[in-house]
Amino acid sequence: MLLIPSLFFAKDIKVKVSSLPSGIVSFVTKYYPSAKILSASQESDDKDYNLKLSNGTELEFNQNSEWIEIKTRSKIPAGILPQEISDYVKKVYPGKAVKSIEHSKSGYDIRLNGNKKFQLDNSFKPTTFKEDND
Repeated sequence: MLLIPSLFFAKDIKVKVSSLPSGIVSFVTKYYPSAKILSASQESDDKDYNLKLSNGTELEFNQNSEWIEIKTRSKIPAGILPQEISDYVKKVYPGKAVKSIEHSKSGYDIRLNGNKKFQLDNSFKPTTFKEDND
């Protein structure tokens, strides 16, 4: 008999919007006031929260209600991004807007409109820390 650990087949757990941490709900209300949360789940492995909004935005938060990843159809609202990233984009890519961002221990993986991609370390310096398979 072959036993396979259930971790390999772990599924996200659906979460009621009313059960989300208040920090996540406050974030959505502040930055996406006209959007509704369509679905919410919690990853069974690292316990991160994943949300889908009515405007097509996808958000991922850690257990401390800090955003990890944001994907949007248009541009990420002002005030979410660290000022250093906003300043960098304005200087190096004038006229471009950040459509998605992922923050990890290594830094920021950023995608602009027009499919321009780049990475910044946690000191906001250009870097390459992982391959982008998109």
